[in-house]
Amino acid sequence: MAGGARPGERPVVRLGHRARLRQRFLAGGPRAFLDHEMLEMLLAQVDQRRDTKPRAYGLIDAFGEAGLAEGERPALGQKLAGVLLQPPECLTDGEVPGVGPAMALHLAAVRSEAARLAEAALMEAPVLGSWEALVAYTNLRFAGVREHRTHVLFLDYRHRLMREPGDYSPDVGAADFAREVVSAALRRAASGLIVIRYDPDRPASPRPLDFEQADRLKTSGSVNAISLHDFMLVSPMGHLSLRSMGLLEVAPD
Repeated sequence: MAGGARPGERPVVRLGHRARLRQRFLAGGPRAFLDHEMLEMLLAQVDQRRDTKPRAYGLIDAFGEAGLAEGERPALGQKLAGVLLQPPECLTDGEVPGVGPAMALHLAAVRSEAARLAEAALMEAPVLGSWEALVAYTNLRFAGVREHRTHVLFLDYRHRLMREPGDYSPDVGAADFAREVVSAALRRAASGLIVIRYDPDRPASPRPLDFEQADRLKTSGSVNAISLHDFMLVSPMGHLSLRSMGLLEVAPD
């Protein structure tokens, strides 16, 4: 054992175990790891003295199935994502002993970097052809967000995501919303829009105001050669697309 354990303290983890974890990661990448093993390695970057496996199991048990439908069998990575998507204060509420602010901050930093990578990946390919990537982006973008907001993605002429997405009040009137968004699109030289309304409290469901905003934005945008490609409704309980539901008529891509 590396060093001695204080009375009542969990024995120090064997150095060989962590060395083997690192070697497996270098040799096989993340696909060689189960969710709890990947989380264990992330936690070990913060606590390099004590065994982090029990805390990894505890976090997976407490939060690993967040966002999964009842009875849904999680795929590889989904339980880890369930933990990473939790706000730091949830991870440190005492439900999992030994998980403190430093670990929660480290996991939040990992999640934030994953969001940046997801956004970068979207920018390299046409957004409209990658629904899965768009959903993954929204999950990361709104992880831990407690406020209602409307998020607008600006697309270039090749349907690729441009930098500087816009955030707007979800309750602004349709005319004001369309004017603000179209003006922002013109400043960015954008040719397409995807609107994402996020509600942290209720399942994704369209409001009359959503239809008014979408209709006004579609009309105002078309005058300026700016297409509204979709109006998405997002919540921690799921996603809806007005376009895929047939509730938003748009021009062919």
